[in-house]
Amino acid sequence: MTTAARPVNEASCHWYSKDGTAVYEVPRASGEGMRPTTLADARRLSLLPSVTTILNVFAKPQLTTWLIEQSLLAALTTPRPPEEPLDAFIERVIHTERVQDQESDIAKKRGIEIHDAIEGYFNNRGVSDLMVPWVDPVITFLKSFGMFRGAERIVTSTDGYAGKTDLLQENEESLTIWDFKTTKNLPKSSYPEHILQCSAYANAINDEWRGGKNISTGNIYISTIVAGEFVVCQHGAWWPSYRDGFKPLLSHWQWAKNYHP
Repeated sequence: MTTAARPVNEASCHWYSKDGTAVYEVPRASGEGMRPTTLADARRLSLLPSVTTILNVFAKPQLTTWLIEQSLLAALTTPRPPEEPLDAFIERVIHTERVQDQESDIAKKRGIEIHDAIEGYFNNRGVSDLMVPWVDPVITFLKSFGMFRGAERIVTSTDGYAGKTDLLQENEESLTIWDFKTTKNLPKSSYPEHILQCSAYANAINDEWRGGKNISTGNIYISTIVAGEFVVCQHGAWWPSYRDGFKPLLSHWQWAKNYHP
């Protein structure tokens, strides 16, 4: 059998300029169209890696288990002609037909729709009738939580990374950074990588925040199965999570890539 696992596509990473502009794509050398930005482009243009790019070095056992399950289900439920060699069958199922990605693609589509609907509401674009049942309870909660201070805001850090926050709110106690996650199964508390992601955003915003209030962070997990169900998970102090969790990952990423923007 000659089938082998393939490495993660580097081009799936996100990059930003130091002035906070998203540079997800660059022009092709031929001048025809655009292509995803790579690490080589980032070196040439002095781009900052995204928070999620840094977190790719973080082990995610639950995600790994889910991916294995989906691949096994794809292999077990896809018909295989008797004459098809096993390695050709695996190549077809996993890499050509990508059967294991079908459920993931559906979940991603719903997740994007939910994110866009919430962002659209706060940026005065409205919410479609189709998405109202999915996001209206979340929006009601957010409206009662504090004043809207921005959505989809790109932040950069002097430590050498950047990212895009989902929603910023301010109330009497703090400036809160919310990060939305869509999922089939609502958790009881935030996953470690999501806490680290929020701590990185908090550190970047702290570089420029002069509001005189504390910065707090939290995740809102929104169901992709049951319309209107969600869980709010507010975090503790962000600084220890950044100092002891995200910053070492950032240092490791910079060392592994030999890139210190």
